[in-house]
Amino acid sequence: MVMFCFSRCLVSQVGYCIKCPTDVFSHEDAQRNNRKDHQKFYDDCLVDAFDATTLQLKSNYECDIDSRDYRLFQALLAGW
Repeated sequence: MVMFCFSRCLVSQVGYCIKCPTDVFSHEDAQRNNRKDHQKFYDDCLVDAFDATTLQLKSNYECDIDSRDYRLFQALLAGW
């Protein structure tokens, strides 16, 4: 989340659908995952997902736009 405050605050959020090369979560249901699962996501996936120079999501970490996960991700973002 990015917040800019001058006379009033403007908030901007950006979301990325990241496809990890390996399974990093214990459960498909996000509410059942714990701190250890989140740390594994960070260590085993997120730290390598973005190009260090361009800061763009690497193509091999992009979700397939026809996948169920991508459609669920888009629905979640639309709710914000």
